Amino acid sequence: MNSSDYSKNYELLLEELKADDVLLEIPQVLKEEIIEESKRLSKIRSEIERLITFIDLTTLMGDDTKSRVDDLVNSAISPVKQNLQIKCASVCVYPARVVTGKETINATLESAYIMCSAIAQFYKNTNKNVGFKAAGCIRSVEQALQYMILFKRILGRNNLDPKLFRIGASMGLLENIREKLLVDKLI
Repeated sequence: MNSSDYSKNYELLLEELKADDVLLEIPQVLKEEIIEESKRLSKIRSEIERLITFIDLTTLMGDDTKSRVDDLVNSAISPVKQNLQIKCASVCVYPARVVTGKETINATLESAYIMCSAIAQFYKNTNKNVGFKAAGCIRSVEQALQYMILFKRILGRNNLDPKLFRIGASMGLLENIREKLLVDKLI
């Protein structure tokens, strides 16, 4: 995997924003561009299907039955019946004590921006790749696309790979993706 565009993309972004180091809030112009691009990409079937490949399909129930876990695994293996090539990145079943996804505030574009910027800075300093996983209350196609776009803008298109970028989500996001593909006649 080519990671050379980590520092290049990040340096260009900092130069464009006239900044020297990791910014602690997402620049408004960048946020607006990401939101607009997510609206555009949400109409493209291949981009919506691509989102699935980044999903760590997760349950936080804690009282999951074998049947519920089997259903989750089957959904991850065959999330879109019309395209059997697409699969979720992984399935995560957590015990009851893990409550990250049940907090009032979870993933935000602002916190993702700070983390991705720090990852780019880490790469610049060490020449080592590390990944990023957005997780917590990501339930819509547009929302998931925003995290994907942000990652790509800061860390580069070549690094947009399930080995380095993931979205932790419950069945809610997968169901929203399926609905969007059906309702918008994208299936």
